[in-house]
Amino acid sequence: LSTVLLAGNCISCLVSCGTCAGTYDNCTSCPSGKVLQGTACVSACNFGNTVTSSLPSTCQACTGDCVTCALETYLCTSCVSGKLLYLSSCVLSCPANTTILQGSTCVPCTSPCLTCSGSVTQCVQCIANYSLFNGQCLNPCPGGYESRLGVCTAYCADGCTQALLTNSVCDSVCNNAPCLYVTTLSFANGRVVLDRA
Repeated sequence: LSTVLLAGNCISCLVSCGTCAGTYDNCTSCPSGKVLQGTACVSACNFGNTVTSSLPSTCQACTGDCVTCALETYLCTSCVSGKLLYLSSCVLSCPANTTILQGSTCVPCTSPCLTCSGSVTQCVQCIANYSLFNGQCLNPCPGGYESRLGVCTAYCADGCTQALLTNSVCDSVCNNAPCLYVTTLSFANGRVVLDRA
């Protein structure tokens, strides 16, 4: 109602109220551009409150360890002293190796880093299908390098590629000590068999 009955008279709600009940200044809804905080219509919620995403939108106090929050009372944007912000929650410590502490916020490692150290872009391990190269996760590895166990590793000799390392042909490029191409010799069916490292 945009009016309320008081002492037998219809009284208009405050101009800031959309509707009111009981008294002219007890807002129950607000006009466009305003939000209901308690019984008043305000332009913005007080500190430590957020506009809820449910309708009708109202200002609600942040809950738990949230000092400030957004959209919902439990989605923190800052935390009480002694707690750190991590993915809209307040935690005692940042998850190890997957986040970097920046101020009072645990910032996740930047993908494709699986783990990081020093900064969110300084990778220590990579997600699947990526390989570590000088603190970055790459796919594919740069020229002259191959992926071995998630790390870009230089070829053992110029021109020696993964394909040459794994073929069944003795070649002068890869069949050398730095490539550890031959570790043992064995005989099978009257032929010498090269067992690769």
